[in-house]
Amino acid sequence: MKRVKKGLGILTSASMIATLTGSLVSPVLAQEDVITEDEVVENEEVTTVPEETSDVTETTEEVKEEPVETLTETSEESTEDATATDEAELDSNALNEGVNVTKEGATNQTFDIGDGQVLMISGQEAPIVFDNCTFNLSGGTVKISGNQGGISYNNGETVAKLWIGGDVTFNNCTFVTQAGATKTTTAGYDAAIYFFSGNINLNGCTLSAEGYNGQFLGLYGSSGAVTFNQSNISTVGNKNGWSYAMYAGSVLKLLNGSSMTATGMTTDSGNINAFYSGDNRTGYDAIFVEDSTIDFSDNAAGGFAINNVNIHVKNSDITVNNNKGNGCNSGYWIVDNSTIQMNGNRGGHALSCIGFEMSNSALQILHNGYAGVYIQSQDSSLVNSTVDIRCNGEKLLSY
Repeated sequence: MKRVKKGLGILTSASMIATLTGSLVSPVLAQEDVITEDEVVENEEVTTVPEETSDVTETTEEVKEEPVETLTETSEESTEDATATDEAELDSNALNEGVNVTKEGATNQTFDIGDGQVLMISGQEAPIVFDNCTFNLSGGTVKISGNQGGISYNNGETVAKLWIGGDVTFNNCTFVTQAGATKTTTAGYDAAIYFFSGNINLNGCTLSAEGYNGQFLGLYGSSGAVTFNQSNISTVGNKNGWSYAMYAGSVLKLLNGSSMTATGMTTDSGNINAFYSGDNRTGYDAIFVEDSTIDFSDNAAGGFAINNVNIHVKNSDITVNNNKGNGCNSGYWIVDNSTIQMNGNRGGHALSCIGFEMSNSALQILHNGYAGVYIQSQDSSLVNSTVDIRCNGEKLLSY
């Protein structure tokens, strides 16, 4: 095992190709002061929560109860219930203006969540299941506040098209944004799909956004985890927001042949990344990628900006190529039997991280703007791995 000391960068145009089986062959190491923060400040992604985000805390304040549109099955005789959707509405899943709530699962149903509408799905009282359902998201996100059927949520700090919390399982479901779908605020708690605390499982599902304006997927939980199993998550041409983000103490699991991709991202101003993790809770096991793939490539944005959390990668492939920003900014990486490729990120570093433990893996770092590998603070190790680090530091060259 070879240990790489903290505070060092593996960088610039020098070549390094090694097969590591207990030793690291002559890497080119530079002291941290070779690449200063001043030199990369315009490209380095900020590791604190950006201005557009807000600390997310659960609130349980008592508020004046507001009408809640509840999607529940009703008998023909129960027409006097003003908060329940009638049979005709239930069959077509027609939603009302504002906030709609359901605490029951469904099978073979389509939910059209249009402009001025938001759907809250709660499994907080009892686990619920959705099979073969489709969720179409269009128009702008909607702010949720007040008493919504007794659901626990971030009151006043939730803006979404689809809110999901508690123990909810989706089997073979589709979630898709329609043309023109957009955020309505600049807050970090504005997301097209908003996952809250609980054990939320998506099996064989597809989640996709093309041309969405804002933050597509947000995890805001302080307990449980959001688990994708044999599911595909993708954004194409996402604008002015993270494609994927985690806040509070949320946990993400990408398992068993799942994929997460982002390409063609743009922003009108400021910096964005394909994947962001907030720093409200630090140093915990936040991200698990097993037997799955992640590909963040060809974006006018950075790749990972995951702050001080642990990311576990096993039997998986991670590709972060040809992006304007850093391939990765921060995070502690624990990698086994996997391939990590970060090439052509000419606006910043490739793998800039707190540190890493890699075993039986392949690491390729080519043609990035600044450091190929930049270790911020923790001693790191490579065991039985193949490393190819070449032609980095291109922003430092005179041509």
